[in-house]
Amino acid sequence: MPCPVPRGFAACPYSRSPDGLSPVLADLALTLCDGESPLWLSPGLRKDETTTWLRFHCGCPIVEEADKAAFALVADASELPPLSAFAQGVPAYPDRSATVLLAGLAFDAGTRFRGSGPGICGESTFTCTLPEDFAERWRENTSGFPLGVDMLLCGADGVAGLPRTTRLERLPQESASCM
Repeated sequence: MPCPVPRGFAACPYSRSPDGLSPVLADLALTLCDGESPLWLSPGLRKDETTTWLRFHCGCPIVEEADKAAFALVADASELPPLSAFAQGVPAYPDRSATVLLAGLAFDAGTRFRGSGPGICGESTFTCTLPEDFAERWRENTSGFPLGVDMLLCGADGVAGLPRTTRLERLPQESASCM
């Protein structure tokens, strides 16, 4: 519920997130980004309205080169560049890698994956509308551990964390039974 503007105050023109920036992605950007966290935007988000809104609320510098960003906002999986394009960290400081926030996903459709690793009790299976080749892309990302990016997968009303410590496997699609 929006906060009413008190009498005598003008409504801020930047109070609503711009078109193309999903509410979940906007909330995460407001939570994570500040004046010391360079931000890269996917092509669908590189609009004056979006950059103005992010600079106003977060004070974050917007960078053109993905490898210079601490955080990356990607509006849609089709706009996701190779994960190697982002900052990977360095051996002495692996924490200097980027965190990629990928929006436009659904967690009730798409490809089935199995994840395992630290923080996952045994293994976990989930479905998500990530690209078909995502498991291979993720394997390449994690092959240089402790270097590599971390990701936040953003659906319409939820977020799933995918740290670089997670091993990910694409599972075969379940076939429907006619019985």
